[in-house]
Amino acid sequence: MIFIRQLHLNECKEPNIDTVLAKPPGEYSANETVWIDMQDPTADETAMILTGWLGVHDLVVEDIAHSALSDSHGGWKMHPPKAEQFDDYLFLIYRTIELPKHLSTDSHHTLIDRLLQAQINIVLNKGVFVTIHIGSLNSVDTVRQSIDKNPQLLQRGPDFLAAMVADAAVKHLIAVHDSIISRLSELERLVLKSTAERIVLRLQRMKRHLLQYRMAIVHMNEMMQRLSRGDYKYVDIQEAAYFRDVYDNTILAEEQIELLREEIKGLIDLHFSISQSRLNEIMRRLTALGTIFLPVMTIASWYGMNFVHMPELEFWWTYPAITLFVTLTVVVLFVFFKRRGWLD
Repeated sequence: MIFIRQLHLNECKEPNIDTVLAKPPGEYSANETVWIDMQDPTADETAMILTGWLGVHDLVVEDIAHSALSDSHGGWKMHPPKAEQFDDYLFLIYRTIELPKHLSTDSHHTLIDRLLQAQINIVLNKGVFVTIHIGSLNSVDTVRQSIDKNPQLLQRGPDFLAAMVADAAVKHLIAVHDSIISRLSELERLVLKSTAERIVLRLQRMKRHLLQYRMAIVHMNEMMQRLSRGDYKYVDIQEAAYFRDVYDNTILAEEQIELLREEIKGLIDLHFSISQSRLNEIMRRLTALGTIFLPVMTIASWYGMNFVHMPELEFWWTYPAITLFVTLTVVVLFVFFKRRGWLD
């Protein structure tokens, strides 16, 4: 699916792809910027636009193809974020994490598995801005909606659009952080309420995913820092300031993810601490019960030896005396442990 936006006579137009490709990419200027958004592109569309029209290198096409290999648990097969300068274009790879567009209210226990980690590929020159991605992404949709409301943004050029997409990608990542935080309180309640192993497994899974997300943000951080210096041919020094703002947001996102990992680690430690405490309580109760019935078992073992000559058994008061002794011992020990809280 291909979406096209082009600035023409201060208006945002939606020309067809044949009209756009009829003009060489090098002849477009910032005043007539064209944005081609390729969502789930076919092999023919990739060959026609990227290879045939833009003259994109085969290695760049290969990097873009990695975005189709993301798995549902972190996207570890995606290419890390990077910026690569060529003679006729600048190639960028962004990574973002987004909430699913349809998230039910009772899905706190599966949120981390439902998060979408996406790769946004960008090819741009002085008048052409091309985005390639798999599936519908909030980060790209947000920028497209802004363009539709204010077409003059296209006049700022492809480098400004690249900064807008980067800003949207990082802001959606921060929104993911806020959503996870809101669900950690529910997980904390479950930790305090239950010692089930599934809670620890869920927390460990969240911690593992957050480590992957942090690595993606670290790469985004480094790339935004380079773009903010205006070292690239197709990034104007005036627009580089917007990349500096995105760079600041990536630092914030990295810090938030690290805090999340620390909080999850704290919940895991709390879980094991509570489990150990409850185990100690059980062992204390068992110890108290064993001590209470120890005199009973001792006397029963003694008189269960079945010796032929046991003189005390000849007296009539032996049985009542032993019964009274055992009863008093059990009662005294029970009261003793009960007052100390060992049987609560």
